[in-house]
Amino acid sequence: MTIKFRSAIALSSLLFALSLHPAAKADTIHVVAQTDTALCATFQASCTPTSFTADFTVTPPTFTPIVPDVVNFVESMTGTLNGLPATGGPGPFSWLFPLNSGTNIHYLPVFADIKFTSGGIQYDVGLDDQLGGVALLTPTGLVSWVTWTGTLVSTPEPSSLLLLLFGTGAILVGFALVKNKPCSN
Repeated sequence: MTIKFRSAIALSSLLFALSLHPAAKADTIHVVAQTDTALCATFQASCTPTSFTADFTVTPPTFTPIVPDVVNFVESMTGTLNGLPATGGPGPFSWLFPLNSGTNIHYLPVFADIKFTSGGIQYDVGLDDQLGGVALLTPTGLVSWVTWTGTLVSTPEPSSLLLLLFGTGAILVGFALVKNKPCSN
C-alpha cells in the first residue's frame, strides 16, 4: 500500500467519525424589555420607567434533570439598562426557557434568577408565572414589571472538530512531502 492510499483511508475514517459528532455552537438570545404599565397598574405597583436591551450568550444544559433541548443556560450577558451598560455572567439559576406562542418562540426567565449589574447596582430578572410578568428587581425590591421579548440569534462557532480535520490534513500533507523528498548525497 502506498502512503497516498493509507492517507486517504485514514482521512476518510476521520471524516466519517467527525460527521457522527454534532458541531459545537453558542447561541445568542436578544432581549428587549420595557416597563409593562398595564401590569404595574393592575397590581398598583410604583414602577420605574425601564428600557432594557441585552444579548445573552447561552449554551445547552450539562446536567440530566432537565431535557437538553429545553433550557438555555446563560453564560454571559451584555446590554443596556436605561442607557447605562449592563453586564452579567453565569449563575446557579441563570437560564432562559423557550416558550412557543403559536407562531414564535419566546425565551423567558422561567424559574430563573438572572443577575446582572448596571450603574453599580445589582439587578435580578425573573418571571413570576402566577402574576404573568417578568420582574426587574434590586436587593431593596421591585424596580418594574417589564414586557420581555427574547428571540434566538444563532451563531455557529468554529468547531474544534473542523480544526482537528485541518490539522490532520496538514500533517498528512507534510508526511507525503517528506516521503517524496529526494535524497541528497
